[in-house]
Amino acid sequence: MILTILFSLLLVAFIGGNVSSVSFENGVRVTFIDMTVVLAVGYFFWESRDRLQALRQYLYIFGPFICVAFISLLLQMGSFSQTELATASLYLWRFIAYSLLTMIIAYTKVLKKWALEGLWFSGILIGFFGIVQYFLYPNLRNLAYLGWDPHEFRVFSTLLDPNFTGILLVATLILSLKMFRPKKTQRNIFIFIASGVCILALLLTYSRGSYLAFIAALLGIALIRK
Repeated sequence: MILTILFSLLLVAFIGGNVSSVSFENGVRVTFIDMTVVLAVGYFFWESRDRLQALRQYLYIFGPFICVAFISLLLQMGSFSQTELATASLYLWRFIAYSLLTMIIAYTKVLKKWALEGLWFSGILIGFFGIVQYFLYPNLRNLAYLGWDPHEFRVFSTLLDPNFTGILLVATLILSLKMFRPKKTQRNIFIFIASGVCILALLLTYSRGSYLAFIAALLGIALIRK
């Protein structure tokens, strides 16, 4: 029950993106989703009976990369200060927390059942908010003093970045194909309209990388399905 609530908060935080974040003087930015992921991971390993099995599988999949990343940090000890190394290590800790979340979903039946639909719906909302933002808040000039690029007349949504938003919209559109159900007309109509919103938002990001990712995804799906 608590884990389901935390996952619901996680989806809300996911939609909030970088809008729901706190920046510190040393340049570190912590988002609400970061905090929610840490809470969900901590609760799972404190409460779940499957924690040891999940941890073994996690180390088998992600362990080699984490070891290489940790060693690369150690090799830089003579080149950077302790503060700089500690700040850089936060990327690794964030990766560990987010990748552990995949194990939580895999070993929790309730989350595994509706995780994809929750992510899909969150992506749709991010696309919708992006279109609204495009017309009502067309640039980030007023946040330039915080280090954000202005992104003139582009969809950047709650992530405050058109490239990240574009890739997320591509992933949402791929999930749309999985959401379709035969003989469920009303559901499919909603998915079709929601996907149209995502496509429009994707076009308005003007992100060439996202366009290429979308084309590559379509080609890959076409090859798989022949």
